[in-house]
Amino acid sequence: WRTMTTVGYGDVYPESTLGRLASVISIIFGVMFLSMPLAIVGSNFCAAWADRDRITMIALLRSKIGRVRRLVDLLRAAVLLSLVSVAALILGGDDKGGSRRDDQHRGR
Repeated sequence: WRTMTTVGYGDVYPESTLGRLASVISIIFGVMFLSMPLAIVGSNFCAAWADRDRITMIALLRSKIGRVRRLVDLLRAAVLLSLVSVAALILGGDDKGGSRRDDQHRGR
């Protein structure tokens, strides 16, 4: 018996009824034996293929979240810099290290 699903290349074949019956039984069991693992592999493939869209979407969302986080960090830095600049203007800081209020208080 050459393989599980055939009786060979056709050059040797059973001629008796008992031999043909044994060949048919062998073919049926061979197909059943091969179909069980193929069904398991097939169902796992279908499950992985169905999850493919979800996995792709998660990767896309992570990428976009990273971009948004970088943008938020840039905006925080810009707002902080603006607040520092406004605070410096309000407090009247100059190159001498003094402030306008100090100058007004001293009479300058």
